[in-house]
Amino acid sequence: MTPDRYRQGANSARPARNPDKRARRAGLREPSHDVRSRGARPAIHRSAEFETSVAGRTDKITLTTAHRTIVAVDIAGFGDRSRNNMNQVRVRHGMYTAMHDAFATAGVPWAACYSEDRGDGILALVPADVPKVLFVDYLPDALARSLARHNRAH
Repeated sequence: MTPDRYRQGANSARPARNPDKRARRAGLREPSHDVRSRGARPAIHRSAEFETSVAGRTDKITLTTAHRTIVAVDIAGFGDRSRNNMNQVRVRHGMYTAMHDAFATAGVPWAACYSEDRGDGILALVPADVPKVLFVDYLPDALARSLARHNRAH
């Protein structure tokens, strides 16, 4: 048998889950953990209001989102046995130099981005106020030119 609180009728659905728990599962963070608190430019946020009804009580919750661009790069064959430690250091240095140069050429402020070193790659989270067109029209070519310049030198 189901609990009394669910016996509202044959077609009624279960009550909505805890809205705070849903927000945590959706990846929303407390402001102290937000990228903006690390010195990046303020992001453009969009808000959406939802109503939840639990046991006859209606609550309104507001979820705030920011549409950010994520850039991920990876060095192919980084762990290959033919690469010694010195080669790996050079390749990583070249990757960072290429990314910094490509972002600057495309007009994307690297300093405003949150980036994580992934060993053989970089994961960069770009603020929402940076136009997405820069990543489609300019960044790929700028990165390819910067990598070609690195590869010619080494």
